[in-house]
Amino acid sequence: MPSKAMVVDDSSFQRTVVSEAIGDYVEIVETTENGQKAVEMFAESQPDIMTMDIMMPEMNGIEALSKIKS
Repeated sequence: MPSKAMVVDDSSFQRTVVSEAIGDYVEIVETTENGQKAVEMFAESQPDIMTMDIMMPEMNGIEALSKIKS
């Protein structure tokens, strides 16, 4: 079974580019546009891998990572 991945970026173009780049190697289970939504989705989807932009509205990548780790 492939690893599950979540792609988080405020740019829909970047989400598409990253998803297509890694999609042959992992199962993309979630994509979202900000850190707050990523934190909420993480609990439900439990991805093995995440790619996350640092600069995003509502909650940046560093803040989201901190919440996910705790």
